[in-house]
Amino acid sequence: MKKIFGVAAVVALTAGAAVAGNQSSNVSDPVYGGRAVLPLDGSWTVLDEIIPVGGFFSGPWTYSSAVGVSLDVTDLYVVGDEFAVYLDGGFVGTTSDLPDWSFYTGDPFNGANFESDVNVAWSRPEFSKGTFLLPAGTHDVTFQAIAIASGFADSTIAFRAHEVPAPASLGLVGIAGLVAGRRRR
Repeated sequence: MKKIFGVAAVVALTAGAAVAGNQSSNVSDPVYGGRAVLPLDGSWTVLDEIIPVGGFFSGPWTYSSAVGVSLDVTDLYVVGDEFAVYLDGGFVGTTSDLPDWSFYTGDPFNGANFESDVNVAWSRPEFSKGTFLLPAGTHDVTFQAIAIASGFADSTIAFRAHEVPAPASLGLVGIAGLVAGRRRR
């Protein structure tokens, strides 16, 4: 559950502890706040850190790719966290601006206010999220908490990345499909 964690718990989460379901923490550097590799395999990385509004999550997260990268970012656990994404220190964008859990009825740990499965949170409209297309090359990605759920000192972010085919590659695949289709006639 999303509660205020001590520093030891934050370090454990960012150092590679497994998370439930199809989620995994993929931090390659066990030092809190150290450089880590951004996995490009589509697996989710979850960080739950004590962080003030405007604070940055552990990282930076580095990737190297010959093609563009698609980065999905979502809030997790209690509704109300929102994030900014930076590439090499330059602003890329923010996740969606949605109401805090206090806007909804009930307990922050129940119903529309709470979700512990990142795949479900990604699909639910109550959770702030965004997809960002990043360029090929070697780059650093950092995440900033721009809103935190009311009454909490920690923020939870989940993100995943995968390589996307270059537009030229997609064009070649499309042309190959047309040629193959003509040969069948």
